[in-house]
Amino acid sequence: MHCNKAGPDGIPYELWQHLHCKFQLDSKAQTPSFNVISCMKTVLNNIQEHGVDARTQFTLGWMCPIYKKKERDQIKNYHPITLLNTNYKLLMKTLSIHLASHIHSLIHPDQTGFIPKRSIFDPIRLSQTMCAYYADFMEEDSVIVALDQEKADDKIDHHYLLETLKKFQLPDRFIQTVHFLYKNAETAVIINGVANTPFSMI
Repeated sequence: MHCNKAGPDGIPYELWQHLHCKFQLDSKAQTPSFNVISCMKTVLNNIQEHGVDARTQFTLGWMCPIYKKKERDQIKNYHPITLLNTNYKLLMKTLSIHLASHIHSLIHPDQTGFIPKRSIFDPIRLSQTMCAYYADFMEEDSVIVALDQEKADDKIDHHYLLETLKKFQLPDRFIQTVHFLYKNAETAVIINGVANTPFSMI
């Protein structure tokens, strides 16, 4: 099955960009206009304040298989991808940007992965220096243990995540919004254009 980039609501980013460009043109021409950014801001602020209406599909994701390589009749050659609503992703991106603006005061400098303005080459050079120090000066054998939890993002318990956010003393509104977005999140598997009954990923 071919999957479009849009989620269950069928609305791509391009629609919001087009409406915003039209608003700018209409405003310059002093003709009636629709400020889609202001409208979206109102909706997303309402979600942060009151949560997600369970009757909507705001947090619904469509999971469908994407062909990778080799034989098309082998399930192992397909990669599952979940398509989310654009509005949902915009709100999550907004939260991510807010968090990133304070991340350097929250996370130790030794943690460089996935943090803006930090380079993974710093710990690599530190590891190389430590190995050289032990080999040349301490004259002792050394071992580096590399641990990598595959697909760690998919295995984080949501209750643990919320408790971690509280431990870092993030604003209650931020934590509450994350809770709202995960609380009613459901996924429907799409195979050959047919969707199963949505289920919770929690």
